[in-house]
Amino acid sequence: MIETIVPSRRAMMKGAALAATLPAVASFAVPPAFAHQDAAQWEKQVGQRFTVTGENGPAPITLLAVKAVHDMRSPRASGRRYSFTALFEMDAAGALEGGRLYEMRHPAFGDAVLFLDRTTVAGGKARLRASFN
Repeated sequence: MIETIVPSRRAMMKGAALAATLPAVASFAVPPAFAHQDAAQWEKQVGQRFTVTGENGPAPITLLAVKAVHDMRSPRASGRRYSFTALFEMDAAGALEGGRLYEMRHPAFGDAVLFLDRTTVAGGKARLRASFN
């Protein structure tokens, strides 16, 4: 025999009240995670210092530039309209080896793990690049 459960009127009212609050809760704008920011958000941080934890511990690293890589297949699954790269600079002494994931921190963005490639070392500075697709 199949038993039918009929909720009480009180349970129905509680459920309706909870359902009515869901759109209000969902409407709060939660910024995307650090690594999922779009190019416009990254461009606002050019010149800002980040902290990267590398082979020699935490070190300051500065965002030099953000360069768009236009893609005709936009918008992508990532939600970005186009791909971009972020170019960072840090002191060559103790610079990251690159070619792997690094933990980064920024006062406005928070924490993230980014894949950084070393591009050049000149004039006592090392440059690293992160690509966002």
